[in-house]
Amino acid sequence: MKQILVCGLNPAWQKTLQFEKLTLNEVNRAGTFRQIASGKGINFARAAVQWGKCSPSVLHPLGGVTGKQIMESMAAEKLDSVTITTKSATRTCCTLMCNSEGTATEIIEPSGEISPEEYENIMTVAGLELSSADALAICGTRPPGIPDHCYRDLTAMAAKLGKPVLLDAYKGIGDALLAGVTILKINRGELAAMTGKSTIEDGIRACLETYPLEVAAITDGKDRAVIGTREKITGITVPRIGNAINPIGAGDTCSAVFFSEYLSGTAPEEAFACGICAATASCMTDTPAMYDRDIALSLRKEIKFL
Repeated sequence: MKQILVCGLNPAWQKTLQFEKLTLNEVNRAGTFRQIASGKGINFARAAVQWGKCSPSVLHPLGGVTGKQIMESMAAEKLDSVTITTKSATRTCCTLMCNSEGTATEIIEPSGEISPEEYENIMTVAGLELSSADALAICGTRPPGIPDHCYRDLTAMAAKLGKPVLLDAYKGIGDALLAGVTILKINRGELAAMTGKSTIEDGIRACLETYPLEVAAITDGKDRAVIGTREKITGITVPRIGNAINPIGAGDTCSAVFFSEYLSGTAPEEAFACGICAATASCMTDTPAMYDRDIALSLRKEIKFL
């Protein structure tokens, strides 16, 4: 089983509150309340473990009471954590779910700052962990204190060792893409912000022309997804479901399953289709990146390549 080092440098303690009706400027009392370790790296790992084809290990900075809660939560889920202890407490994020409207509102705290010494520890440990990993996934935004060149340096480490890299981020990533990212997996809005192109196809072409990527995979919520390689650009339909509950973590689920399949030798288009199925299934649960694998597999028959 392939080993993936997942760099999720902006973790969160996730609280999910469910309301029958959520009204602004009013007192709202939640009907149910759940909390769990989250953030893009942790969500990636959770989804990959459920898929069962790769073994992820999450490298992340954690601090304070919330950092301890995350470690305990991951241990309970049997998710492997490589922790860099920080003085700053890890942020808390809240999802407010409204049953009557079928909406999910995300409230995100600002992240604490990473000190120069803590950053050096992250990079040192990343180098050690990469030596025994088969691939690297870099997921999400950088907290304050993490320099702009971090993702470039992580990618260069992996590329020097011949390890494939998936990047799920879009701000200031040009140097990382030039350093040897294998797969760029982002959404349509992020692609447009990054390339200035109005269509997904034109954005993908711009990425493939500018950077030495092998694959650019773009999601667009409930609408079709698009994947581009050096050979072709392919549209992929998204399964329709009537019982969506919570979309938080769906993108991370797609990344995890897509990369797991890719590393297992599955063709990029089919690997991305598997990721889309799992992401769709994850919207049917109230826990980020949690899904029923059998349901995900059953959704595959609804997908068409365009």
